[in-house]
Amino acid sequence: MDEIFVATGRRPDTGTLELEAGGIETTGGAVAVDDTLRSSVRGVWAAGDVAGGPQFTHVADYQAKLVLRNAIFPLSSRADYSTVPAVTFIEGRLFDRSGRDLYRSGSGAGRAHRSRSA
Repeated sequence: MDEIFVATGRRPDTGTLELEAGGIETTGGAVAVDDTLRSSVRGVWAAGDVAGGPQFTHVADYQAKLVLRNAIFPLSSRADYSTVPAVTFIEGRLFDRSGRDLYRSGSGAGRAHRSRSA
């Protein structure tokens, strides 16, 4: 590996990089990658928002580790997004369609829950 390119942001902004001139395919501004995060050019991988997929910091971290593993070791590891945690924060109360306050109703909405896996 000769170079590592790092960028920050929420949207892929690859328009000025002239990736197509280097043979790197893009889709909607994101680098087109396979399930090992490898691009269309040998030795070029992408991770984070520029690779498309879920746009979360923890996913970018997971992808970066996967890219390093795949770049260094001969056997390729494939990305698995089947258990990506996501949380939506809101300000205010939650109400169901009938107008019932879900927090006060004891439904569990508005409270944090921890599940244990066997």
